[in-house]
Amino acid sequence: MYTLIPGRILRAPKLGLLNRHWTSPPVWNWARLLSTVERQTSPVLVFEAPSCRAVRILKVFSVGTAVTSLSTVPLTWMCLGSSLIPATPLAVFVVGFTALSSVSITAFLSFILKPYISRIFVQPPVTRSKSVASRLPKLSLLTPLERTLKPTGSHNASTAPVDEISALKGGSILTSVFGSHSQGSKAATTDDPETIQTRYRERMAQALDAFPIPLDAHTLITLETVSMLGRFHYTTLPIEDLTPSTRFMKTWQVKSTVWNRQDPNQRQSLGSRYFWLEWKADVTRYARINEAVVWRIGQLIHQNREDDKQIRHRIV
Repeated sequence: MYTLIPGRILRAPKLGLLNRHWTSPPVWNWARLLSTVERQTSPVLVFEAPSCRAVRILKVFSVGTAVTSLSTVPLTWMCLGSSLIPATPLAVFVVGFTALSSVSITAFLSFILKPYISRIFVQPPVTRSKSVASRLPKLSLLTPLERTLKPTGSHNASTAPVDEISALKGGSILTSVFGSHSQGSKAATTDDPETIQTRYRERMAQALDAFPIPLDAHTLITLETVSMLGRFHYTTLPIEDLTPSTRFMKTWQVKSTVWNRQDPNQRQSLGSRYFWLEWKADVTRYARINEAVVWRIGQLIHQNREDDKQIRHRIV
């Protein structure tokens, strides 16, 4: 009655009223399911800047101001037009001044915001291919009994479901990302600062336990940067290659030792040595952010600077 083919079942033709309402059972292609589980290597989005899409709007700043100036020329000529104030010099002055100011402001914004970090991804670790059977849970005769006797409150925090992106309020994350002088780290409270820091670290540690990817200095992260013209560029590098930047309005930079040993083609793939992150005290309120992960990334980057100082001190 039935022909078995891998991945599907062919049903024989209906033989009467007895089979009119009968349907074939669902078929599970276990090989395809396990192969899908095996290929779970997509990066995890941990930060999306609140105004990264607004940077695209800045590219039309010059055009918008020029059009506005051109539209005001006839009105100005009608109101002030006379033999003493000819229309042509007035139009040249208004258009020239507006165009020059718009170009200068756009260039200044481009210098500050480029390259602007719009999103941060965490790449899963690259491991050797393992058979799916080796990762399946080992079952025994006592497995049902162990599951029954296991207390419900003793599950690991890493198995608890968490949101990939959580909108968390607070400014403590700016301490590790931007330094101890950020405005977000100065929260007005009556508690002891040490107690606040301890509670915050405990909360971040619990959230990090639930993150599926382990974070250390060798973890790969992808920084999505957007230019003033709306062009996106992706830079993937380990956290250990980044250090806090001392350049004006820049947050992170590639280490000089790493940047100098790159050839021109590799430098072009990196895009830029300096990166700028949204400098706002309320970034955790308006951004889509996994606060614990970004806090840990900033902590590791600042630790890189301390490690470099120790290495230089030992060499000297």
